Amino acid sequence: MGTDLPLLDEVAFLESDELELEEIEIWNYLIKCGTFKFLDDDITNWSDKNVSNWSDEHFVVLKETISRCIPLIRYYYIPKNYIDKQIKRYKLNTSAFIKTKIPPRRCLRLMTNENKAIISSWIDEKDKDYYTCITNPYKFKLLLRGSRDGFDVNIFHRLCDFQGPTIVIIKTVQDDLVGGYNLVNWDSFTKNIYK
Repeated sequence: MGTDLPLLDEVAFLESDELELEEIEIWNYLIKCGTFKFLDDDITNWSDKNVSNWSDEHFVVLKETISRCIPLIRYYYIPKNYIDKQIKRYKLNTSAFIKTKIPPRRCLRLMTNENKAIISSWIDEKDKDYYTCITNPYKFKLLLRGSRDGFDVNIFHRLCDFQGPTIVIIKTVQDDLVGGYNLVNWDSFTKNIYK
């Protein structure tokens, strides 16, 4: 098992302010990528559950492989209890973790994991103890992205009709987010008659 396996160019990647990932996702990919460097398993089937079977050498190799990247993760935007568990699980040195508040990355997605957790809390009518990125019980599937698919109403109904409960988020020209939640299927073929 070699320890001279550099990450591709993750340093330049992680220095970017415009990533389409939440910080917790970036951390998880970093661990997965660093682990892939020394495990023989297919990366698509990788799970951190097998960490209990690692030797001390595995932990040393992981630490050396990701050491240049650790200071580039913006830990302020990851729940503290999650990172503390990760540090313990992978036997990492806590002094390498910079926990000062620096500006968040400019995520180009409208539905960040934080937004998903808040919206999920609203759906379940939680007055307190909102979901977090980790405790959110819902999975979201992107059905339509206006910048990719277009903004035509026919496109909306072609992609969104009969998909179950739907959340619509729109970014205004003033950079405000507006939207709504539809509990039932969109159905452009049904006409409602109001009296």
